[in-house]
Parts: sequence; C-alpha cells; structure tokens
Amino acid sequence: MIIRTAANEQEIEQSIETYWANEPPHDAADKASALDHWLAMYAGDPEGFWIAVDEMTGQVVGVATALRRPPQWILANFYVLPAYHGQGIGRALLTRAVATHEGCDRFAVYASLHPSAQSLYMQFGMFPQPYSIRFMGSLENNLDLPSHLAAEKQPVAEILSSLNAFDRDALGFVRPVEHQRWGKDADYYLVKTKNHPVGYFRVAPDRLIGPLVVSDARWMTPTLELAIRKQWEYSPGNQEFFVPGANTAAVAYLLAHDYRVVELHHLLSSHPIPGLAKAVFHDTDFL
Repeated sequence: MIIRTAANEQEIEQSIETYWANEPPHDAADKASALDHWLAMYAGDPEGFWIAVDEMTGQVVGVATALRRPPQWILANFYVLPAYHGQGIGRALLTRAVATHEGCDRFAVYASLHPSAQSLYMQFGMFPQPYSIRFMGSLENNLDLPSHLAAEKQPVAEILSSLNAFDRDALGFVRPVEHQRWGKDADYYLVKTKNHPVGYFRVAPDRLIGPLVVSDARWMTPTLELAIRKQWEYSPGNQEFFVPGANTAAVAYLLAHDYRVVELHHLLSSHPIPGLAKAVFHDTDFL
C-alpha cells in the first residue's frame, strides 16, 4: 500500500469514491456538490490531501483530508473502502495527515459514531466534546424581528476583517479563503446594534443557515431571528442549522420553535474550543 499526497484533480475524483462507498449520495446534485467541495479543499491545501493507493491495482482505497487553520488542524474527510477495512490503512493515513500540522497545535474532527473510529481519534489525542446537532424546520414569514439589532447585507471582501475578528474571538482561528468562496453563491450580513457590529451570518439557496458568529452569547437568539427572516426572504422553505451542543441558546430557541433534530455529530478535539456558544457552523468540515 502506498500512502502519499494526491497528485492532481483526477485523483481527487477517484478518492471521493471512498466517501460514496461509505456514505452513498442521495442524488446527482449531492454528488456534484461534494466533488466541488473536495476539489476546493485540495486547491486550498494540496499538502493536506492524503490518499492510500493499492499498488497492485492502482486504485485509490483511502483518503484523509486535513484543513490547517492555525492554531487548529481539522480532519475534514477520512474514509477507507469497506473491502480494505481492518488492514491498518486508516491508521497509516491518519498518521501522515496529523504529521502535516505546521503552525497548528490543536486537533479536531467530527467523527462517525463507530467505536473503532472514535477510539482511533482518541489514540491521536482527540477527545470527546459536546455533540453538535443538525436541526431542520421552518418558521412562518410573520416572525417578529428584534428591534435593537439590524442586519446589513455586505460583500464579503468589504467585511472580511470583521468576519476574521469574530471568528478569531469565538473559534480561535480565521478562515478568509472559505468566507470568500462561500460568499460567491450566498449573502453575508453584518449584525449591528447602534451601528456597532456584534456578529454576522450567511444565508444561501440551500437553506442552510451558517456560518453565524456573534461577539457575545447574549446576541445569539436575536441574531438567529434575523438570519431566519433573511433566509426566508432569500429562499422560502425548510431551513437547516448545524449547532454546536455548547450553544444552548440556539438549541433551546430552535426546539421551542418546533425545529426537529435530524442527526447528532460527535466532535472530538485535543483542546476545548473556547467560544462554541457563540457560533453556528456551516458544515461538519468547517467548524
């Protein structure tokens, strides 16, 4: 078995088959969206994209993708073809991926609930944190809006320094490349009180609200209300939220308004992430 970094986009297209073998896509749109996502990760950090290749067949049989946002290293994708499970390929991939951590001393992953996967992550120094929850639901269009906050739509390029400041305070790292990419097909809003910025949120056609970050947990509920209204105006219908379990204000609000729990995701990290009560995620791959 050869463990190395991917050489080109064609190998990314081959490696994503390990994902489909473990988590089959719902439809062609899901498949296309996931491939775009993987290609973007590869373009952003080729050195973080590790693959396992069967020497006999030349087939890509495993993948481990790391996103480096100093000081945090995030394991974004980690899959091995089922026929190759139990051969030590996952451990070999993860060893190489973890070693690629220049500038990072905090390691995190959203894990499957499979005990062997979680055990492996813990052997690499990542330990259980609060679960995160994917919610789905919809509020009526006559939602009352908070009178003390305003949401101003802004181009990402003009507010990137503010986005970075909020992310650094809540999450401990910045993600400017991702914000610029996410902003190509979505709207960003800066949230203000008395003309003073207290947070931001993103709404998109896929109706997944996030990322959403505030400077203080007390702004979470009214910012959620603003995001829900703006998302409804952008694309009516069922909305999705991916909420860290530490964000009790958001969890309580969504449950009280009949949003249903779709699934739980298990976060493991080598260190506590300081401000999860002030954040709603965009995806499991983008804390």
